[in-house]
Amino acid sequence: MRAWRMDGQVETLMRIAIPIFENRISPRLDCAPSFLLYDIEQEKVAKHKEIACTGWDDTERVSQLKSLGVDMLICGGLPNYLLVNLTNNGIKVVPWV
Repeated sequence: MRAWRMDGQVETLMRIAIPIFENRISPRLDCAPSFLLYDIEQEKVAKHKEIACTGWDDTERVSQLKSLGVDMLICGGLPNYLLVNLTNNGIKVVPWV
């Protein structure tokens, strides 16, 4: 989560990633062909976009999510080593959705 001062007020921005497979949350993070990214400002979706991740290995998925500024990942299943890697990189994980 990041906060910026604008006109004396603090606004909070959170970026959420959701792995997608055929228009639904992917049953496995490591098999998802794309992610939906949502920027949340003041408890509302400010913008969203889809990012293709076909060909990314597990390490690249984690590093790309981190470089994209993802704060939270909402996903289906994932291997424990990926959960640990994401958490160690500051990404909160909400699994088994």
